[in-house]
Order: sequence, then structure tokens, then C-alpha cells
Amino acid sequence: MRHTSKGQRFESIIARADAALENNYCIEASTLYYALLEERLISIFEKFNIRLNKQQKMFYCIDEIKKFIQNGKSVTLSNGMQIDVGPLLGKEFDIQLLDDMDNWRNRRNSVIHDFAKQSIPYSDVEDWAEEGKNLVRKFNSGTMRLKRNLQKYDPSI
Repeated sequence: MRHTSKGQRFESIIARADAALENNYCIEASTLYYALLEERLISIFEKFNIRLNKQQKMFYCIDEIKKFIQNGKSVTLSNGMQIDVGPLLGKEFDIQLLDDMDNWRNRRNSVIHDFAKQSIPYSDVEDWAEEGKNLVRKFNSGTMRLKRNLQKYDPSI
């Protein structure tokens, strides 16, 4: 159980998304999984003291994290310490996971925006929702490990 209100809220949303999926409300579940992934991505930038504007959402975050892993990225943490976060990110998130998240995001956007325009087998929507659930689990675990690693440099994170 999480101890912060943010952690408790996060667990509540995961439980709600899982319940929606179990009851075959796959679009609702996927919408919640999308929101969770996006929040986790944005939280990484907050930990690095990198401010995003409102248009810099999931696609931008995934792309930037991949660049940080591949090229390194020096950031100044809130305590003033400078570190290269590329190796830390690379340890927790492989490029394939980030690519899978981006592909899932693209499929999600296609389904949401074109649902009324085309016939989409519901089994595809079910598979897509289940994949979202798995991606949330994997990415959230990596985000929590990243936070613990960053706390070695800045305990206030």
C-alpha cells in the first residue's frame, strides 16, 4: 500500500482500470491505462527538474527518454547535484518497452478517434486494453526503481 495521497490515488486508478477490464469495459480501461502511463512519463521529467508544456505529452516524453538513454542527458536535481540520467533510464527502461508503449499509444489514438468511423473487432479492443494493463505494470515498476535510484543522489525526490 502506498503512503502518499498521490500513491493511493494511483493505486485507486489502477484498481478502477483493472475492474473496467475485468467487466469488459475495455475502452474505459484503456483510457485509464493511457492516463497512468502519461502521468508516469511526465513524473520522470519532474524528477529531473525538466518542465514540460501542456502539449508535450506521451509521444514527446517517450521520444525524449529514448534520446536520453541513447545520448545521455545531464540534469540538475533539486538539491543542485548534476548527474547524467541516461544510464539510470537505460537501466530501468529498455528501448523495446518504450517502442511498445509508443505503438500502443498510436493504436489507442486510432481506436479512439476512428471508433465511430470504422468497424473494429471488439477482440482487438480487448487485446489492446490487456496490453495497456501490462505496459502500465512494467513501466510503473521501472519508474519506482528509477525513483529509488535517484533518491541516492537527492533524498527529496
